[in-house]
Amino acid sequence: MGTPVRLTSDPGEAFSISTSWNGRRIAYLKGVLQPDVYVAGLERRGGISEPRRLTLDDRVDLPFDWTPDGREVIFVSDRTGTFSIYKQATNQTVPELLVGGNKKEVVQPRLSPDGSQILYVVYPNSGENSSAIPLMRMPLSGGASQQVLEASWISNHQCARAPATECIYSVVGEGELTFFRFDPFKGRGSQCFQIKDDLPQLYNWSLSPDGATLAIARGKWSDEEPRIHLVSLNGSEDKWLVIKGWPGLASLDWAADSKSLWAASVGEEGNALLNIDLQGHARPVWRPQKMIVGWAIPSRDGRYLALHVGSTSANAWMVERP
Repeated sequence: MGTPVRLTSDPGEAFSISTSWNGRRIAYLKGVLQPDVYVAGLERRGGISEPRRLTLDDRVDLPFDWTPDGREVIFVSDRTGTFSIYKQATNQTVPELLVGGNKKEVVQPRLSPDGSQILYVVYPNSGENSSAIPLMRMPLSGGASQQVLEASWISNHQCARAPATECIYSVVGEGELTFFRFDPFKGRGSQCFQIKDDLPQLYNWSLSPDGATLAIARGKWSDEEPRIHLVSLNGSEDKWLVIKGWPGLASLDWAADSKSLWAASVGEEGNALLNIDLQGHARPVWRPQKMIVGWAIPSRDGRYLALHVGSTSANAWMVERP
């Protein structure tokens, strides 16, 4: 899941952009992008209630986590001009600011295993050459932020949920995506996995809430059926899931019970929110009309989903800088 950056002043047109580690490759989306946070309840039979819009502004709002009690969604928004971190109760219409960007892009807010800390990264502003990305923490109850670690171009980070203690972050390098363990209070740990690929920035991944498995999928850039690599972190055998009947996966997030995955399918037509079991069977749960679902973040109790929903589709290009 990338972080959109608006490059045009026209509110009807926007771009989402991500660069490779050395700034030479650029992947970008173009379209009418006004993503909002939607909320849906999970039903006993495996379906979801009709999603309803939570964020009511016309800016970029992207969900990343829930408060431990499952009552508030934690998300980022550029409503002040740069991305900052907010939380909003599902029965409220106005969010509460948690972490302000101070002219920096503050993104990817996720909770520590015990739910006491917000972990987030700070990206450089457009035009800055620095590739050193700080991973920060701040008490969810409020207080001063502190740096956990710093690395070259952190692309994602996630933690398991107590009693598990596993935390992982990934770094995009030249032709590789490397995964490291870390401790929210002690900093960087050891390398635990690595992928060799000319386009490492195209990968989505998610750490299971029980801390046992990394799920990794490559973005849709070929005619092959999408595959999910389940990488064991406890010594068990790795597994590959081939997802038949769908052109590709735009995102990947574990369900709260670590027994299935939530994914959004790619394509301007037929976009759907999928629930994928650990045998690779994909079941469409929601097919939005005149909207595009980007990803789904479950609450810790597994009762709700926070959904990234855009008002329209977008096209993607890859370009190489000279």
